[in-house]
Amino acid sequence: SSDKKFDNFTVVWIGSPSTSIYLNEIKDVINDLAEKHHIQFLTIGANPNDIKDLNCNKLDWSTDSEYQILSKCHVGIMPLKNTLWEMGKCGFKILQYMSVKIPVIASPYGINSQIIKDGENGFTAVNKDEWIKKILILKNDNLVYKKLQINGYDTVYKNFNFETLKLKLSKIINEINIK
Repeated sequence: SSDKKFDNFTVVWIGSPSTSIYLNEIKDVINDLAEKHHIQFLTIGANPNDIKDLNCNKLDWSTDSEYQILSKCHVGIMPLKNTLWEMGKCGFKILQYMSVKIPVIASPYGINSQIIKDGENGFTAVNKDEWIKKILILKNDNLVYKKLQINGYDTVYKNFNFETLKLKLSKIINEINIK
């Protein structure tokens, strides 16, 4: 994989049209940062209706280009609402970002708060000020950037790779069979 990044500091959101509504949670963050700090926002797979008021570039999702595009971005985001429905959402998006070595910022709801240790392997943010502050830290502080990049990748590699999951699953199956 190439370590070549987009020239502009780029924050990416990837998901399905049914989840792009969450981008409205941080609409002001996106528009402020795009305008005042020349940060580029990129959405992949979003519903055009959900993002019509966002200052962002829009791409359609494609399995062929997904990995290349993600790895050229600087930060991956996963905003959520804090409701029961979101508690059931999986953290696949976070793991996807971590696996291509881009630091992640996410709302700390549901599984997200179990995957992300704030300030260690990623950032969590709950309001506009936190989102802005943490995106700007990653833009301006190379040491923090590298730390989250490395620790995020390690999180996926150590806890969520196929071999690790296979071992955990077989352990669970064996415990069930014993009972």
